[in-house]
Amino acid sequence: MLAGVVSALLSSGCRDVSSPVAVDPGPGALAATAQATPTNDRPDELPLAALATAASSSAGMFFEEDGTLVVRVVDRADDRAALAHLARVMATTRDLVPGGGRRPVRVRVMPASYTFRQLAEWRDLAFEHALTRIRAVRTLDLDERANRVELGIEAADFASVSAKVAQQLLSLGVDPNALHFRKLEGSGPRFDMAPPNSLTGGTSDPIAAGIQIDFNSSGCSLGFVAQWNGVLGFVTASHCSGSIYSLDHAAYYVGGIYVGSESVDPSGYPCGVRTCRGSDANFTTAPSGASLAVGRIYRTVWVNSGSTNVDQSQPYFDIVESGSNLVQGQRVDKVGRTTGWTSGTVTSTCKDATPTWNTVTRCAYEANYMRGSGDSGGPVFVRLASGDSTEVTLIGVHSSESWEGQGLFSKLERIKSDLGNGTWNVIAHGPTPPSGPLSVSIAGPVDVNTLSSCTLRYWTDVSGGDGSYSYNWSTSGNIVETSYGTAWIKFPSATGHWVQVEVSDGTGVQVTAYMELVASSSGMECNN
Repeated sequence: MLAGVVSALLSSGCRDVSSPVAVDPGPGALAATAQATPTNDRPDELPLAALATAASSSAGMFFEEDGTLVVRVVDRADDRAALAHLARVMATTRDLVPGGGRRPVRVRVMPASYTFRQLAEWRDLAFEHALTRIRAVRTLDLDERANRVELGIEAADFASVSAKVAQQLLSLGVDPNALHFRKLEGSGPRFDMAPPNSLTGGTSDPIAAGIQIDFNSSGCSLGFVAQWNGVLGFVTASHCSGSIYSLDHAAYYVGGIYVGSESVDPSGYPCGVRTCRGSDANFTTAPSGASLAVGRIYRTVWVNSGSTNVDQSQPYFDIVESGSNLVQGQRVDKVGRTTGWTSGTVTSTCKDATPTWNTVTRCAYEANYMRGSGDSGGPVFVRLASGDSTEVTLIGVHSSESWEGQGLFSKLERIKSDLGNGTWNVIAHGPTPPSGPLSVSIAGPVDVNTLSSCTLRYWTDVSGGDGSYSYNWSTSGNIVETSYGTAWIKFPSATGHWVQVEVSDGTGVQVTAYMELVASSSGMECNN
């Protein structure tokens, strides 16, 4: 549908595009396009790199406050290619919708001075010759909204260092007009750790993400529970153990109950005068018999209220998907033991930041959600719908307050890469890991209206097996989109219809569910 809207708008000379699309990509959504991109592209910037491959003068994209997706392009002749590429992406993935809601997206083209490829190359030169060599340089970002490379420099040395960096990068062929230097005031970034308090205590229920974890007379927040290569445990911030990027074997407690000791926290690698890593995160192995809830995040009563009281009517967010590409302006949410459930928008993507004077977190993300001491390690996620919906996509874990006084978080893909990819299960299957034989059923409308142009949503109820599920949908209709256990389908004809899904777990066991449908003019028109 979106591709047709784009074609019509292009032929009429209009530069805006709108169409309803769903949220968040399945795995490998842009892999085919990415194969044609340079090998030094950052994986986190895959959507921008793919856009640059389709429209060479494109300069990235970002969301405005009203939800409009703005695409920056240097050469007006590339407008058509950029819009057509986004039409293909949004017709086949669920990636570029602000706030995770299934609602229309309007696309607008804005002129730019520099292409994404130019800024990425200059950003990489600034990383090698400035951020990793000059201690007063503390942040580095390719700012899509400003169409510049931004370097953050400590205020005390701002004048001398900014002049030095500008001259050095000019000698390397960087256009000085493409650089923006930000004076970093104050005492620098702050880890959100604090002494334990009574706002969040223990629980008799299985422990979920966002709750306070205590260690060494300090407190942080639990990021997410996971089964990693069959081992039950949880992820929180690396610095929530005593030292960042260091295996301290810190012992963690929830309400006085021992829940495990830090077991994986890689030391990073040398980069100039500093040590680099892709994420501020560690993994803790839970003791035998520990009660941890995979795929659950505590939900407090109000968003952005500072309340840490769990909503007793809807106590959890359910992680149903994991990992996502993010762009500036996209809404994200966070839960932490101090400020509870808070929400904001992404202000910087793939930003190299220095949480301490001698360390660099590569490709961190910055957002303007409220946070406070003790929130470090808490889960960051995108809601899949507004209102009372509890389904979310896990994005990463909160790290610290940035130099700019905003929240800084590490993305899930970087966390997995740092700790070790293997087999990760972070998806919700209830309070305890699934057990028993693998089984599946399909839910959704049985009586369908074949006269409607709407798509119908079908979803699965899976239990048992090892908890690592993959899905293969088939139908007599037309599959518009699938995302793990959910499928969106159109039924254009009035003849007999059916929907089927094959589910496999990590051990190779496979089961099938089949639903026979009734087609009529009085059936359900839309439930998506």
